[in-house]
Amino acid sequence: MQDRLKHHDEVDSPAIVGILVKRFPKLSETFILGELLGLEQEGFRLRIYSLYSPSDTTTHPQCSQLSAPVIYCPMPEQGSIVKAVKLQLKTFLRNPLRYMQLVFKVVTGTIKSDRCFSRSAWLAEDMRKNDVSHLHTHFINEPASIALSSHLLSGLPFSLSAHAKDIYLSPENDLTHKLNAANFTLTCTEYNRNFLQALVPDNPTIYRMYHGIDFDRIQNELHEQQVPKEKTSPLILSIGRLREKKGFHLLIQACQRLKQSGVDFRCEIVGYGPDQQKLEQQIAEAELQHDVHLSGKLNHPQVLSLFRQASMFVLPCIIGTDGDRDGIPNVILEALAMKVPVLTTPISGIPEIIKQRHTGLLVEAGNVLKLAASIEELIHNKTLCTHITNNGYQMVRKQFSNDSNLKLLKKLLGQSLLGSNMFDFTSKTELGQS
Repeated sequence: MQDRLKHHDEVDSPAIVGILVKRFPKLSETFILGELLGLEQEGFRLRIYSLYSPSDTTTHPQCSQLSAPVIYCPMPEQGSIVKAVKLQLKTFLRNPLRYMQLVFKVVTGTIKSDRCFSRSAWLAEDMRKNDVSHLHTHFINEPASIALSSHLLSGLPFSLSAHAKDIYLSPENDLTHKLNAANFTLTCTEYNRNFLQALVPDNPTIYRMYHGIDFDRIQNELHEQQVPKEKTSPLILSIGRLREKKGFHLLIQACQRLKQSGVDFRCEIVGYGPDQQKLEQQIAEAELQHDVHLSGKLNHPQVLSLFRQASMFVLPCIIGTDGDRDGIPNVILEALAMKVPVLTTPISGIPEIIKQRHTGLLVEAGNVLKLAASIEELIHNKTLCTHITNNGYQMVRKQFSNDSNLKLLKKLLGQSLLGSNMFDFTSKTELGQS
């Protein structure tokens, strides 16, 4: 890591953009990796900040293609108390007014963030030392709290990418404050944009930017693979974090009905998460051990190999009991890019891409009978499969390519870099616009 960091700092190139995420790399967040690679291809110099170390032992091979250093923000309990106190004093002396503004916001509960002072002070100081001119932050919950706090301390402009869980499980007053303090906010569906815009109706800086697909990378990975061509039972493929909102428990129920009806199939559920033990127990109780398999963590080439073998991709999303929901799962885009028929539900932003019987099939969320019937239809109706896969491929190629979707982020970051006067300008928060 030190060698990469040294090389990065020696390069004579334009201003540096900081990227703040909760955890990097993370196997389930391919959209962030794709964005980082795309920005570097566009000539941006990046410095990646991660609040937490990676929890996955498996990583995507594309991580090695990043030139940017990955810096892990130290926890307050790491290092000596003396150093922590010195950092706080230095931060206070650099701008007492900004420091006391942050104190006030934390004390009054306007900013809710564990370890807010130490982490935001460390981040502001590191960005100052390394000539970071703008901070772009993924997720509007904890990472955005740290970004906002760092902005209050330094005046450095920041922006947000809001996704799904981070939006719908956050208090609305917290969202409002961050939206108004940020230079701009991107979100991955029109459904999300409408929700956020309703919170700040007079704020013109809320934009929709769909996640993009790197078609060249997919084709290169496929070209390198050797996939067995033996004939097997139709493969029902599903991918995602093993949690309630993905609806995997409903897919297992549908598989049980298919087996009872004598339908030939096999089902692979790829992913990891808190519901694994519960799903394993459900599979055992339904006596589906030979039909439904939880594949665990797989990297991107392994996932693409399964896509090549799949007869369909099924993701029966629901809104969780806690309000958690998906935006547009990136795996749906990849299924369309791989010309795999998609069966899902009209939750959140999914209908923005899956049009009934045109680019895929939609079934009512939670309806196991219709889910099983639609799976059986895709197994037997090859004409329908060809129709929706051709339409889906053309649509995702046109509207969801990485190159076209990154144009908006590139433009907004460029405007911020041109307009910022490093650490010396009056922040939006200080102007009373938050």
